[in-house]
This record gives sequence, structure tokens and C-alpha cells, in this order.
Amino acid sequence: MRLADLPAALRDHLGPRTTWWTVQSPFEILLGCVLVQNTNWRNVEGSLEAIRGAGVRSPAALLATTTPELTALIRSSGFQTGKERALRELCRWWVDAVDVDLLRDGSPVPTSELLTTAPVRPEVPTERLRAELRSLRGIGPETADVLMLYLLGRGVFVADAYARRLLGRLGVALPRSYDAVARLVTTRMSLDLAGWQEFHGLIDDYGKRHCTSDAAWAEGPLAGCRVALEERS
Repeated sequence: MRLADLPAALRDHLGPRTTWWTVQSPFEILLGCVLVQNTNWRNVEGSLEAIRGAGVRSPAALLATTTPELTALIRSSGFQTGKERALRELCRWWVDAVDVDLLRDGSPVPTSELLTTAPVRPEVPTERLRAELRSLRGIGPETADVLMLYLLGRGVFVADAYARRLLGRLGVALPRSYDAVARLVTTRMSLDLAGWQEFHGLIDDYGKRHCTSDAAWAEGPLAGCRVALEERS
């Protein structure tokens, strides 16, 4: 199959992926992108529950907490000292550089409203926005791209571990760097923002089911498939 056909192939097997986040607000997506580093989502859910219980529902509210308070709230996610600092720096950046209504009130919203549908700070080129995020403590390339995709409205490819495993299983010779893998995909696919958002969800869901071992891969519908790379027309 062509790389451009992969989203449809995944959707045929998994169904559409429009509401896969187990969060209550866009603010919790912001937090989750940092908290999930080096842990599993179940531990993140414990931290988010504690943060909700403390009434911390916006970047400004998080910045108003003390270091001991915030560290205690996120303890279930592990590495809480580093993550506390990263969350505080990310929220400070958001307040100073973004400051849109999207995260001002972290009250629960319908799942259909969790993900941004239009670019935030559209006057800023995507590469510059990515560079701003990557300059922050604890924000690597994957975290930056997830933030851009779901909160800042930029159609980017998240070249995470599941994406690499899936593409590798499909016979794609992958470059070594994160940025090179992302470029390989984005130069060969044309998706709108919602399409890129769903594609990431589909990849991670399929990866959890079928990219964890040779046996799991053999049981999946893409076993035996190969992807042919073609330049986008």
C-alpha cells in the first residue's frame, strides 16, 4: 500500500478515533503531555485526579501553587521533581506567549471540544513554534509535536515509538533521528488537522495491540503488508 493509504487501513480495522483522550479538558492534555513521560497513562490519571481535586484548572492556577503542593499532586506519575519544573515552565510559557481562552478555564468539556480545530498563534510559523516549545525544560521533540497537534492546531506527524514500530514492521527503512522520520511522513502525506490528530490516535492504538511482539503483529490485519514510499503529488 501507499503510505497515504495507511490512515484508512487503520481506520477500517479500529474504527474512527476522535475521542481517545481520557481527560476532561484541554488543560489536562497540556498536563498529560508532560506527566506521561517515562510512565504509563494510568499513573497520569491519578495525578490528573489529584490536580482536579485541588481545584487547579488552568495554567495560571498551576503557577499559583507552591513547589511542595504541585510535587505532591503529581507524585503518582513519578519523576515528580523534574516534571514539576517542566509543568511550571510550560504553563509560564503558555500564559506569556499564548494566553488564549482554550486553557483559561479547565472545567470539563464535551469530548468533541477537547482538541483544537484551528491554528493558535497562526502568525507564528510552525517551525518557530516548535523551536519555542523545544527550548522549554522537559519538552522534547515528541512532546512538542503532541502539544502542537492537539492544543496549538498544527498538522504535524508525531514520530513516537509506536509510529516507528509500525512503519518498521511495514518495511519502511527509517532514518535514525526523530525529525527525519517526521519529515519522511509529512512530505508524503496530505491530511488536514483533524486527519493528523486521528492518525496519531490510530497509530498508537494499533501499536498497543499489534506492535508489541512478533506474535501480536502476526495476529493483526496488516501482517504481510508493505508500504511503498511515494513523494506527495
